[in-house]
Amino acid sequence: FVGYSIPMGPEHYQGYPENTDLTGRAAMILRYEPMDEDGSSKWMDRGWSYAATLGPKFRAAANRGAAAILMVSPPTAKDDRVGKLETVETSGQGQPVDIPVIHITPEIADMLIEAGDPQGRSLAELVEASNEGPTIVPLQSVHAFIDCRIDREPILTDNIGAVLPGKGDLADQFVVLGAHYDHLGEARFGTRFPGQMHLGADDNASGTAGVLTDAKILAEAYKQIDGPARSILFLNFSAEESGLNGSHYYTENPIAPLENHFLMVNMDMIGSLRDALEVGGTGSAQGLAELLEPVFDRTDIKIKASTSVGSGRSDHASFDRVGIPNLFFFTGLTDRYHTPDDTSDTINYEGAARVARLAADVVFAAALDEGTLQFVNTSDGPGKSRRRIGGPGGVKVRVGIAPGDYSGETEGVSIARVFPGTSAADAGLREGDRIIVWNGEKVKTIEDWMPMLASHEPGDTIDITIIRDGKEMTLPITLKARGSRSE
Repeated sequence: FVGYSIPMGPEHYQGYPENTDLTGRAAMILRYEPMDEDGSSKWMDRGWSYAATLGPKFRAAANRGAAAILMVSPPTAKDDRVGKLETVETSGQGQPVDIPVIHITPEIADMLIEAGDPQGRSLAELVEASNEGPTIVPLQSVHAFIDCRIDREPILTDNIGAVLPGKGDLADQFVVLGAHYDHLGEARFGTRFPGQMHLGADDNASGTAGVLTDAKILAEAYKQIDGPARSILFLNFSAEESGLNGSHYYTENPIAPLENHFLMVNMDMIGSLRDALEVGGTGSAQGLAELLEPVFDRTDIKIKASTSVGSGRSDHASFDRVGIPNLFFFTGLTDRYHTPDDTSDTINYEGAARVARLAADVVFAAALDEGTLQFVNTSDGPGKSRRRIGGPGGVKVRVGIAPGDYSGETEGVSIARVFPGTSAADAGLREGDRIIVWNGEKVKTIEDWMPMLASHEPGDTIDITIIRDGKEMTLPITLKARGSRSE
């Protein structure tokens, strides 16, 4: 019995003593997190903190050598899921572990505990002890026989693209108009509502429809062109929600050299136009503002030349990472974001059509422009860059990196990007580094790392171990509050 299996939580909570070894044992884990007398979280006023996320709890046990996991829901928890046994599909555990995980009833847990605890305590008594602090109890002479098989198969998906050929001397250069066409589906990550269908009308059927609309508009416009024009690549990305995987793949496997990509325009969530259209990336190249000015002057849409979610939250970030000028068209977050309520009846269709028309005008102007754009690195935050978003709250600090790999195939947190003025930049972290130890705790995946962040307060200084150029090194890092950034 290992209590809540939370390696690090708020208020300096550490669920495992140093060098805890679970090798060859089945770890019985409590769901949720330390509770008060009425079954609510001790760490959150509402709901549960990030520390209650299942995936990191499972990995904390697996990282210590557990051969299997037996999860039990405390019967006194104030949660609608108490009394229900979860499946892989409903659990929302995220990155899987390579050992069996079985959700057992309190009755079975009680039987095992009473048979194996030297003090003869019950599940209720061990839950009470775990609420007061970390509790690990070897259950003597109790054995679990588990017969199962774990099958892991990659999920294959595709980007979908089409090219409108250019003309003359500019034809071998490309303007990319893109949007991601995936969403959360039954939502095993990135939501507070795992297992429920998420249709993603705004995020991002709206942008996908915008690309299709603009393909028709621009194909007609190109029939009237006599002079030189760049080719246009209409590109719908897959696997954006799981970490910008589709756009990242394209920038690693482009249809033309990266230097032949003049500009990338990304439409993500354009279906909720209200006061203004947020356009990010206007400073991503010298000369881009001048190219945009006459186009923006002609529209009746109010333009806000920045985005409320930072520069790295969608597929344009993959292009920015490799030095391609880029724009991000975005109508802002709503309370329907990453919920089952993001449905077609909530879309501002007229507004979305106006945004798509403006994007077509920008692409057309870029395609005909005979000048050059010089890329400028202006990123102001990692946001969604190569990472999943959503999930429980409670993380008060920001490191300032864009992770480079969400597959879990390489141990640790690979750094694809370090953002200026952040904790990571101040600590001297670099692109290509890989974090393997955080404050004395081994980091195997990004999902391991997130609950570690939730245990910190702004101003905490800790040591981290990284791999750089094949060598281990340890650095101190002082954590800044989320949202803070040196200008």
